[in-house]
Amino acid sequence: MKHTLFLFLLIIGAVQAQTFSNGDFGINQFVSGSGAGSGFPLRKLVFGSGLTATESPSGTFTLTAESGGSGLAFNVKDYGALGDTRKVTDGVANGTTTVTSATANFTTADVGKQIWGNNSSGALIIPFGSIVSVTNATTVIVSNTATGSASGLIVVVGTDDSDAIIAANAAAEAAEPRGAVYAPAGGYLYSKFLFNHAYGGTRVPPAIIGDGSERTVFFESANFDYGTTGGAYYSTFAREANTTHCLWRGFTVDGATVLRDYVHAVCTLSAHDMALREDFAVTNFRAVLYGVYIAGAGEVWRGCRVRHIDSVGIQCAGGGNFENCYVGDCVGVGLAVANSGRFIWSGGSIDESSGGSATFSNVTDLRFSDAVIYGPANGVAVALSSGSVMRAVNSSIAPFGGNNNTTGLSVASGCAAWLSQCRMLGTGTGYALNNAGTVYDGGGNEAGGTGKTGAGSISIPTL
Repeated sequence: MKHTLFLFLLIIGAVQAQTFSNGDFGINQFVSGSGAGSGFPLRKLVFGSGLTATESPSGTFTLTAESGGSGLAFNVKDYGALGDTRKVTDGVANGTTTVTSATANFTTADVGKQIWGNNSSGALIIPFGSIVSVTNATTVIVSNTATGSASGLIVVVGTDDSDAIIAANAAAEAAEPRGAVYAPAGGYLYSKFLFNHAYGGTRVPPAIIGDGSERTVFFESANFDYGTTGGAYYSTFAREANTTHCLWRGFTVDGATVLRDYVHAVCTLSAHDMALREDFAVTNFRAVLYGVYIAGAGEVWRGCRVRHIDSVGIQCAGGGNFENCYVGDCVGVGLAVANSGRFIWSGGSIDESSGGSATFSNVTDLRFSDAVIYGPANGVAVALSSGSVMRAVNSSIAPFGGNNNTTGLSVASGCAAWLSQCRMLGTGTGYALNNAGTVYDGGGNEAGGTGKTGAGSISIPTL
């Protein structure tokens, strides 16, 4: 109950007028009435500093929390963040200082804001600089001359909010109990490493809360200062070590497809235990080491997304429980798990990635349920190696669309797969089930397309 209460404290200090289900809260106080049509009394949770959550007859809670850095909520806008950054994908450069976009809706308020534009390969065509003047809603003059003519550029315009976000995080770190950093809906440009939650001993870090992954977006600057990360292989957005009771909810980290330095991850997570990520996304990063690197064993992800990473999407050296998540469209492996005990993926999808959709090496307790895993052309949807053991129920492991030469499930020698109600499909030179290990048939399985191959055994388990 103590742990549940503390997580709730972090949640309620972060946002205003947000609704949650009954299961999100511990009970502090009862008030009169009947809740959720079940005969239970309505509940009102009171935590001081104006922080309350009141249950409606429908069974949801309406949160009321003070802003302005009071209580447990540290609003980044109270520390000077503007949250005025936006991204368009129809930028046009003509080799001069003129930049146009039909959708940018430029105004005089944009004068002085930072701007850059890159193509889909990540190359800067409009060098990092600032807006000098606004001609009209579709045209601006910028400080640096474009390197050439191009259309369909990814253009980012905004104010650097790094210092304000870092200050809000410092205030949340100093609060007892630990506070929450709250970023209301908007776009936040950052050029410095923001959230250093790496500790010498186990402690609770500040929660990071937004208004939803489609509404609160952190944009990594094309002018990012890698010297702020602390060294090679550290992360650029957030780093955790020796943490407990971690909470991230409701935001996206967007790299805007800019070429990076390739020696950093976006997020490095090594929670000691109890890490919850909800409605969190990392997307559009080129030439980084990983989208997310997970070393801890306490990760729980719900409704999260990692996609369009120009290397490995998620690299996991610990355990994890992923519910209704998405990873895919990466140049490297989408999901790579190694040397893990239990790893669970339920619902959601693992989409095609060029280096393989999902690979598991020495994962001794891998579990899939109600999942859809798509394989890439000339690659493998799910690959087991180095003694990995998988249990899969009611899942589809098949090529994406018309991809050719795709293998569904690959089971290497010394590995095992327990399958029930699963569909596997192969195309071209690929196989539905490439089995060199041991497969246990729990019934209801389908191996279509090119069927199975390999010298491994397929057995019906004795119950």
